[in-house]
This record gives sequence, C-alpha cells and structure tokens, in this order.
Amino acid sequence: MKKVAIILISTISVLAVNAQDLSYFSKSFIEKGDKEFMKFAYQPAITHYLKAFKQDSSGNNVQEKIADCYRLLNDQTNAEIWYKKVVKKNTIEAENYLYYAQALESNGKYSKAEVWYQKYEDKEPNETRVNRKLTGLNEVGKYFSDSGYY
Repeated sequence: MKKVAIILISTISVLAVNAQDLSYFSKSFIEKGDKEFMKFAYQPAITHYLKAFKQDSSGNNVQEKIADCYRLLNDQTNAEIWYKKVVKKNTIEAENYLYYAQALESNGKYSKAEVWYQKYEDKEPNETRVNRKLTGLNEVGKYFSDSGYY
C-alpha cells in the first residue's frame, strides 16, 4: 500500500512539474546565457541560449542572441543559419540584415549577400559602408579573375 501511495505521489509531482510554464525555465537559461555573454564567454552562452530555445522556440530574442554569439566567435556558418531565422521574423533590428549579409559574404554567397546589404541600405539610407560593400560585391569576379595564374 505504501508503494502505491509513493508511486501515486511521484506521478502527480511529475505531472505538476510538466504542467508548469516552460517560460520560467526558458528565462532561467536566458539569464545564465546573458551572464556568460557579458563575460565574453560566447560558447557557454550559446549552450544556455540553445536550452532556452528548445524550451520556447517562439522567442526571436533568443535566436538573435544565438546568432550574435556565433558571429562574435567568427563561426560564420552557424551565424548564417541563425541570422536567417532572425531575419524571417518581422520584428527585427536593421543591423541584423547587415550581420546576415556579412555572414553570407563570408560564406561566399555573394549574390544573396548583395540582396541583404540592399535591404539594410533601404532601412538605413545614411549608412556609407554598405555602398562600398555593394560596389565590392559587384566587382568580386574581377578580384579572382587572375587567381588561376598563381
């Protein structure tokens, strides 16, 4: 009889924990990730942010934080993946267009990068760096035209 009561109590407690709002656990992981981020420990921050993302994948803010960590670690392949998720959302900062374009450019996807630089320029028309980037992307073929000679 005691075993049945223990099993019943443990089952109820497990169900109660699962019924709790997952955003609490998600917020905890985000806070831990933010602490690591502030210490410039981007890899541990990514670990916490990914756990938060698994708990609640609807948050654009977490995706942006993961993308920023990968960008700051100079992992352009993963930065591209995560910034792609960020720019698909409607509520994003203009600088995310720029970061996504930079990741695409770093990964050799020049035509896609040009599109996103243009979108950034549309949102930030006073930005002068983008004009030079777009000019450089248009002439990238010229830079590599004689590379076979060497």
